[in-house]
Amino acid sequence: MTEAQAPGAPRVAAAPPASKPLLAVEVLCALLLAFLLLLLLGGAVLRHQGYTAPAVYEFVRVLFVYLVALSAVIAYAHRTNLCVPGWWREDTVSYQAAMSVLSLGLTGLTVQMLLKQGFRPDASSLLGVPEGISHIPIGLFAIGLSLISLKRLLAAWRGALA
Repeated sequence: MTEAQAPGAPRVAAAPPASKPLLAVEVLCALLLAFLLLLLLGGAVLRHQGYTAPAVYEFVRVLFVYLVALSAVIAYAHRTNLCVPGWWREDTVSYQAAMSVLSLGLTGLTVQMLLKQGFRPDASSLLGVPEGISHIPIGLFAIGLSLISLKRLLAAWRGALA
């Protein structure tokens, strides 16, 4: 027991080492965050000089949505996502099966939304960004959760059978 762990507190399993694809997503998120900060700082400097760049802020908004979606996948992979402790433990077959079904369902809904709205330019976009561009991160998030959940489901299933 460590000093920070209270007696009787549930043990939190250490996250496994990051796989190469997950490490690539982490590096991408770090680069996106640095780029977003650079854009925001540059926009503030330009605004201080009397220039306005609303298109930059729209670009930042789109990139921020991608950053949030990819970061949520990383958090889920490292088991640091928000969850409500209760009767349904994360390492059970039923939990991973439910996560797999939900994330695959979200993937399907995202594909339907992209097919319906398509990639025609958004009328309210200053950059002429297609509508579908801001919906892709939902699909990335859902696919990432699907892959991780299916991998954990197989591991939990093997553990239950052993």
